[in-house]
Amino acid sequence: IEEFEYVKNRIDEIEKIIEEALTKDEELNRKVEIISSIKGVGKKFANDLLVEVDISKFDSPKKLIAYIGTDPIIKESGSSVGGSKGISKRGNKALRRKIYYVGCILSRCNEKFKEYYEKKRNQGKNVKSSIVAVVNKLIKIIYYLFKKEVNFSTEYS
Repeated sequence: IEEFEYVKNRIDEIEKIIEEALTKDEELNRKVEIISSIKGVGKKFANDLLVEVDISKFDSPKKLIAYIGTDPIIKESGSSVGGSKGISKRGNKALRRKIYYVGCILSRCNEKFKEYYEKKRNQGKNVKSSIVAVVNKLIKIIYYLFKKEVNFSTEYS
């Protein structure tokens, strides 16, 4: 139990150091502001995203989606040509998990994302596929917000 408490305290200390570093850097602080301007996306997730990936290094949102690992994967073999069979799961597992949870929140709390989620469900997608679709939409929006250096507005979705 003592080891657990020690590790937990260390994690809290490291998270505090990261947050302080991000708030001192004006450019990073602006990026956190851009990401967290989306209703339902908090500063903690924005910090985590910025620590894990440099969005400016990607040529397109599709490449960013592939890097995170939420891109659809197609499995074909011989006469079994069905189409998409899940996500690739390449990239950072921790980031993919965090962004999936944000997708779950957005599909319930943010009206635009909730509408998109419901649209996917009405198209016959299962719950997880619909949330991954919300996540991919979120990644695309964040990518374009960074490119244009503007905060989120419901007009962009």
